Amino acid sequence: MTALLPVLDTEILEDIKKTMASKFDEIVNYYLEDAGEYVFSIKEGYDDNSAAAIIHPAHTLKSSSSQMGAMKLSEIARKIEETSRESKEDGSSIDSIKELVLSLPDELAAVNDAMKAFTKEQGE
Repeated sequence: MTALLPVLDTEILEDIKKTMASKFDEIVNYYLEDAGEYVFSIKEGYDDNSAAAIIHPAHTLKSSSSQMGAMKLSEIARKIEETSRESKEDGSSIDSIKELVLSLPDELAAVNDAMKAFTKEQGE
C-alpha cells in the first residue's frame, strides 16, 4: 500500500498556498526542518530500542506530513507509531520497523525535493 502512495498530494499544498499566501514558503521550511528532527528522533529511539521514545515523534511526523500532503511519509510514520505503541504495551520487539525507520531519510529527501519543485513551479 505504501508504495502506491504519492510523495506529495499537490492539491493539499495548493490549498495551503491559497490559504497562507505569503507565509507558504515559511510553512514549508518549518515543516521540512521539523520533519528532519522527528526522523532523527525516531532513528535515535530505534537505535536505543525504545518504543516509548519513538511514539511521539512518529505521531507528530505522521500528522504534520499528512497536513502538508506528504502522504507516503505520513503512512510510514503511522506504521512506525502503531508498531511502537503495540511494542510498548505488550513488550514485543520493535525489530519489525527496521526497514521503515531506515526508509525515512530517503522518503524525507524525496518530499523535500518535491516540495521545492512545487514551490519553484508555483513561483514561476
